[in-house]
Amino acid sequence: MAKIHTHQKDDQLLTDNGSAGKNNKKYRVLSIDGGGMRGLYSCAYLEGMLNAGKKKLDAGQRDFGKKFDLIVGTSTGAILGAGLTAGISLPDICELYTKFGLKIFPEKLPESKSKLLFHNREKLNKIGDEALREVLDSKFGDLTFSQLHQERKISLAVTAVNCTTHRAYVFKTPHDTSSNHRDDNVTLADACLASSAAPIYRSIAVINKTDSTPDDSMFIDGGLWANNPVLVALIEALRNTDSSQEIEIFCLGSVPAPAGSVLDEDDPHWGLMKWKFGGRAIEYALDSQSEVYDQMAKMLLGHINRNVSITRFPQPIPSAEQASLLSLDDASEQSITLLKQLASRAVDETNQLMNGGGDDGNRIATLFGDKCVCTKE
Repeated sequence: MAKIHTHQKDDQLLTDNGSAGKNNKKYRVLSIDGGGMRGLYSCAYLEGMLNAGKKKLDAGQRDFGKKFDLIVGTSTGAILGAGLTAGISLPDICELYTKFGLKIFPEKLPESKSKLLFHNREKLNKIGDEALREVLDSKFGDLTFSQLHQERKISLAVTAVNCTTHRAYVFKTPHDTSSNHRDDNVTLADACLASSAAPIYRSIAVINKTDSTPDDSMFIDGGLWANNPVLVALIEALRNTDSSQEIEIFCLGSVPAPAGSVLDEDDPHWGLMKWKFGGRAIEYALDSQSEVYDQMAKMLLGHINRNVSITRFPQPIPSAEQASLLSLDDASEQSITLLKQLASRAVDETNQLMNGGGDDGNRIATLFGDKCVCTKE
């Protein structure tokens, strides 16, 4: 089993089943978007914020996952979310992208006929699947959802799509009693494979769900329906808190779509090549969800008689030129450098937001400024 990092949580009171009891403590939620290799941005941003907090807010290096009662993630966000929930350090999670990115995505989808001739997608996906499985096993071992929740007392939800039923699926720790402990024996590695299995870019994830259902189950990327899982986060938080308790949801993106794309109005009749054999359609679908799901969630708040806030961490919008280095499967050195640069810019923008006050700025400052008493390993 993977080593579970245990720390004392100083700012949350939980009942035995992980749900917040009747108290005045805020119920904090972290929702993390999908985005393939762009998950490096999300990870580097949090690492940068913690480093900035150490200097500015005197917060020190902390177990960031322990700041939350619930973490929800999709695709690459599921991997980051599972890592935070398990207490894995942010540098270790970032290493997954910087050190193993080219093994997971050994070759980008072809954009020309000449490249297509030598492009064996099935073989590349098999290589990438084996590489990601190896990395996830090294990070999580055979740690299950039940073991994770028992040891860490943090709830985790990971989105996916069940290929057999064609229905959305959410892997959950046993914080949700209505799930009837269906995912207790699912490993974090399996759930992350399932959530991040983007069609075309990655292999379908074949996992053995539970002892009671020994038949293999096949899953693909949760980003097909919840690339921004904020609505899942909102529903889970509402269902697992007391009606009088305040809820804070923080949303972490993986670099938004550029302000505009360079397109030719005289060439709207795209074929397979222009659509990158479906890959470009997947990217449009994933990118378009980020902003609209935030808007939908905030619209719902006006009809919910609960004290709930939704705050998205600032993220710089890349230029159309930079977007060429930000595809889901670009693990090049240039892409990695750009993602780190964008994360650094986002940290600067966040510091400005905190200095300027306002509700979002104050909430973020409080999140990164709170003290966390951590035990030494």
